[in-house]
Amino acid sequence: MSLRRTLFIIAWVACGLVAWSALANAVGFTLMYLVNERQVKVPEWTLSWLNIAGVVGALVVPAASAVLGMRGKLPGTRWQTDVASRGFPMDV
Repeated sequence: MSLRRTLFIIAWVACGLVAWSALANAVGFTLMYLVNERQVKVPEWTLSWLNIAGVVGALVVPAASAVLGMRGKLPGTRWQTDVASRGFPMDV
């Protein structure tokens, strides 16, 4: 694996983790605002599911990003297939 491809995969994993944590924090702060400021009653299982989703997402999102990056499915992680760059020239 080339250094460029490895750096792109690391960047995708880091950005995926940051995006997931931002989304989980936004939902958490919204719920906190509704409960504290607007006095909305939410079921207790809602907070439990929020905590579980935050932890599971923090594990699954980077792992899925890494797998997709290693398979070349994300932008910048495809193999460079330049015919002139490798091997012997072929007569067609």
